[in-house]
Amino acid sequence: MYRSGINQDNAQQMNRELVLRFLRKNKVCSRIELAKLTNLNPATITNIINDFQKIGIVEETGAISEGKGRSAIGLTLSASKYSVIGIRLARKYMIIGAFDIRGEQLKSQEYAFEEWMSPGDVLEAMKMHVHEAINEWISGEVTAIGCAVPGPFLCKEGRVALMTGFLAWQDINIQEELEKEFNLPVFMENDANAGAIAYYWKYGTELKQSLVYVAVGQGVGAGVIEDGSLLAGKLGVAGEIGHMSIDYNGRYCECGSRGCLETYCSTLAFSGEVKRRKAQGNYSIVKEADGFKEIVNAVRVGDRLAVDEYRHACECLTIGIVNIINMLNPDTIVIDDEMVAVEPEMLKNILQKGIKQAVLPIVWQELDIVIGDGTQESMLQGAAFLAIEEIMKIFARK
Repeated sequence: MYRSGINQDNAQQMNRELVLRFLRKNKVCSRIELAKLTNLNPATITNIINDFQKIGIVEETGAISEGKGRSAIGLTLSASKYSVIGIRLARKYMIIGAFDIRGEQLKSQEYAFEEWMSPGDVLEAMKMHVHEAINEWISGEVTAIGCAVPGPFLCKEGRVALMTGFLAWQDINIQEELEKEFNLPVFMENDANAGAIAYYWKYGTELKQSLVYVAVGQGVGAGVIEDGSLLAGKLGVAGEIGHMSIDYNGRYCECGSRGCLETYCSTLAFSGEVKRRKAQGNYSIVKEADGFKEIVNAVRVGDRLAVDEYRHACECLTIGIVNIINMLNPDTIVIDDEMVAVEPEMLKNILQKGIKQAVLPIVWQELDIVIGDGTQESMLQGAAFLAIEEIMKIFARK
């Protein structure tokens, strides 16, 4: 295939983006270090840094050691001047976070949804809480908003195509609404993709070629990174493994199919099955009004019904993971989100045993399985990191 050439303006922008990327990754660098890391000549680095200092994106930190008694002036991104807002939207709650331009989290807060709230109500609450974050948590300039949402997310249209359990979101263009409200660029991504971005941001230089980040929470999704690039698909909905059927005669899903993975191993499916079996007369300490947190506690104290259902959810998840491995042959698979936090060791043992039995020995030997911390931080961070990456491109064009 023929490839487009790179004109001088594009090359300059790529160089400037590269400098910002290394400053973000390494926290503090001298001009000489940047020249070595980027393979650009010192004069080019000096010109780029001078431009960045004029717009306030880069600042000097003082003298740093370069070994053998030599010192140089350190450079870093201006954390106090520029910030972004990160949003993680889930089916039952949202998390708002403030981050500086280096990606350091300043503060975050989770807000649960009331039962009566419609997606329109949630959107208005989101706007209110973002205003609060901007006014109360941030002293510098807010440059952008990043938002991670459950999928399938149509990135070209800025809206959720389907949110099981909360269907009316497809009628709301979240990106357009937030841009209108805050007069800021808003960058949207599927929550599993955001998790993959966060993991690659933090560990990318230590990874091999391909990464699959699997978010197992109120829904199930996957973010796929190959050679540093996110796999999006034509409409931006690649990685929607929650709607991969693992039983064509299985449970009905709101997407219209049957046997979808998330109808077996999401937090909603797991909690629902525990309560369904309890209602049938099976013994459990779980009460009818109990939520996910109480059911998690039941697993941890050894409630037989809750443990059996969690084990079954993990086994179903294993089937989905095996399908991903056979389809994509990744180097690394990260499993994260709320279902991981229930019993990480049990989940890990079930996954490892099931995957090892189901894939080729050579594939198993070359695979790294990482169990996340089960918090919402990765997807929130990924939303912010996405905004920072896009803002870096804008600064690189100035």
